[in-house]
Amino acid sequence: MALLKFISSTSGSFLCSSYNPCSVAPLLIHANCQARSLSFFIRCKHLPDEVVRLFGGLAPSAGHGIRVLKILRSEWHRQARMLKDLLKTSLEDPGRTRHATREWKNLLAIVSSGTEFMWKQTLPGLRASIPKKTVPTTCSVRTTGQVSLPDYVENALKLGPKFAVEPRLSAPELLSLVRRISKCAPEGEANRCISEGVDVISRKNIGASRVPVSRVVSFLKQKRLCVLPADKEGGFVVLGEETGQVLLRRLGINLPGHTMATLAVPITVSSNLLIPPLPENTHPEHNRTRRVIELANRVGMLVLWQSVLDIMFFSAFVDWWVTQTKYTRAHDRRWRGRGFWEIDALSHRGIGW
Repeated sequence: MALLKFISSTSGSFLCSSYNPCSVAPLLIHANCQARSLSFFIRCKHLPDEVVRLFGGLAPSAGHGIRVLKILRSEWHRQARMLKDLLKTSLEDPGRTRHATREWKNLLAIVSSGTEFMWKQTLPGLRASIPKKTVPTTCSVRTTGQVSLPDYVENALKLGPKFAVEPRLSAPELLSLVRRISKCAPEGEANRCISEGVDVISRKNIGASRVPVSRVVSFLKQKRLCVLPADKEGGFVVLGEETGQVLLRRLGINLPGHTMATLAVPITVSSNLLIPPLPENTHPEHNRTRRVIELANRVGMLVLWQSVLDIMFFSAFVDWWVTQTKYTRAHDRRWRGRGFWEIDALSHRGIGW
């Protein structure tokens, strides 16, 4: 059966003579490692140099290059199966079936260990050939209108929205932290843990943060500026008071102070809204705010804008504006009906919109 399987998997003529298993095993190890190498490049979506050279002077597209890698990997897998059948046929002996089975298992173990050893030697070189992605250390800061920022404000905003300042713990909080850690120590080591922790705290000099967060906040409030996330990649956009008033007028919102306004949502819009609920263990206030933000984004995007700049900052503006407003539903029906929303609009005192 093994011989018939080997014959059916080959194309063309081949020599049906006895092969030395020691000469077939290295070929099988090499085929397995080549297939693994191509799988590695497919996962990384990178074309090795030997594959790029197959296309001549014109580099292929990413999708076509991955397809070629998959074809080559299938070919190496086919050759590995063929060599494995060839290795098994070379051990076939009608008079020594038990001995052939034992030798076959030994050869499979040798091929497996040899493949792992060769792969461990090959993998570091493959990883080194993958170009590293350059991640920008700072984020971009965009401004609108006549807004100009001093260097310390711009440098602080370039840290991005994901940057956080290390919290400063007071002396009582540090002592309570030492107490909590000492409770995890063995019973006989608790006192020594407390004394050493107190010594470390007394020698530690708690310095101030190097990022002037309070100065940045004071400057933004003084100049009546608003900071919003600019895009999904990170970064901020700083909007002036005039830009905020233009966006409010474009949305049809007039906020002279604490006013009550009602916005009508067209039936064609409210009938197409589908906002999946959050899990039951989520805080209801967070659930309500999330639904309001999604609704405001979807309704606002239907407005025909006259300026590309308004579209660029609209989504970020709605996220800020919703946090300053309070929505209450006028009807109890779920995302249907004649959709009126009562908006208790609260003006932001620090920004003055």
